[in-house]
Amino acid sequence: MCEYCEAEGCDHYVGRWHNSACKCSLTGPSKCEECGHDCSPWYLGLDVPGRENLSGELMEITEDNGYPATKKDIVAYLERSSSGYQQWVSDQLPDGRYGDPGEVLLALLPPLESAGDPSKIVVGSPMKSVATGMKLVVREGEEAVLVSRRDNLACDSFSSGSHVLSAANCPLIASKSRMLAPGFERMVLAGRPVFVTLGKEMQLPFMVMGRSTAKETCGAKGTVKVSVQTPKAFAEFFSSTMKSGQDETTLSGALSDRFTTALREAMAGTSLAAMKGDHSVLAKQVVDSAGQIGLKAVVTVDYAGEPTAELAMGMMSQRMGDMSARMAMAQQAMMAAQQRRQAGPDAPPPMAPRPLQPQQGQGAQQPTGTIACAKCGSSNPTTGKFCNNCGAPLSRKCAKCGADNTSSVNFCGNCGSKL
Repeated sequence: MCEYCEAEGCDHYVGRWHNSACKCSLTGPSKCEECGHDCSPWYLGLDVPGRENLSGELMEITEDNGYPATKKDIVAYLERSSSGYQQWVSDQLPDGRYGDPGEVLLALLPPLESAGDPSKIVVGSPMKSVATGMKLVVREGEEAVLVSRRDNLACDSFSSGSHVLSAANCPLIASKSRMLAPGFERMVLAGRPVFVTLGKEMQLPFMVMGRSTAKETCGAKGTVKVSVQTPKAFAEFFSSTMKSGQDETTLSGALSDRFTTALREAMAGTSLAAMKGDHSVLAKQVVDSAGQIGLKAVVTVDYAGEPTAELAMGMMSQRMGDMSARMAMAQQAMMAAQQRRQAGPDAPPPMAPRPLQPQQGQGAQQPTGTIACAKCGSSNPTTGKFCNNCGAPLSRKCAKCGADNTSSVNFCGNCGSKL
């Protein structure tokens, strides 16, 4: 079956992207050129963050009284459908007449902008896709980068100011999206904005043990200060790291893991004596690793040489702290999701959990009552076992205790073992 026009026997695959196995994915018509069946609507992929089921409810109006529809018509249908969205839509939707569900969604969506938190070097929009005609607000000192959700590549970028998205100012992301359907003014752009703060520093302490070129055990400790040098490169790294919907603490952990690997590689190519006398070899490896993902790094190595008891104890405390933080984050996310389900779709978004550590660049994404697939990033009901979009498992079973964990976490929430 064609997954784009949903027609039996239509399999005109052109390799554009994984759920558009049809020639119509390239041309953007309302009907498939090969089999004549109706294609998915132009607004496919556009959702209100935290209310992903709303688009489906709005599509049902087409089969009821149909579009064009007024605000009164839309709210009345939602009341009859017992969807739970009627009050929120009544409060948020401007008065007017809407030609299709896509117009309703665009009217409900706020401008695209970062939270403006000066403590963060990067903020990702909760939107998985955007549309032409939407307003993008980039604050002073920021750069916004549209990252494709197809291949996680950075596409178009925007400097500070107010912008209205169009195929003309988003040519790269538009080329990775379904073309404008005949008879429509707008198209969905298959990417999300990532807001990068220029000049802001993030500090990461490190304690690392490894082996020298002569297989001697060695260790190092110090700090790495990073700032964004190439926004597009860092936006790609951020989007890949944060695909599962985790917060800035996860970014800090991902950077620490990357720099730890770089330090161990430097140790493996250096003698213990040279390491003790010249710290620049270790620092250069971290600087190069940071540069590959668009970061400028300033490395301070406080100690390098034989492992000490202080270093060993520090590393153990660091591991335990990281494990506790990640377990607490997973528990907070599960509790918030449960509260969201119990409150219903009309409840206001929950407060973000407090940061677990006083590190720069931390924050938390608001839970939405759904779970993001770690493989493709699509939102799924928390009751599901497999991703509705790509079929990947939504949980990971702990090999030690057998407990189920969400696919986005790295440590078991029951026993603390690494997954």
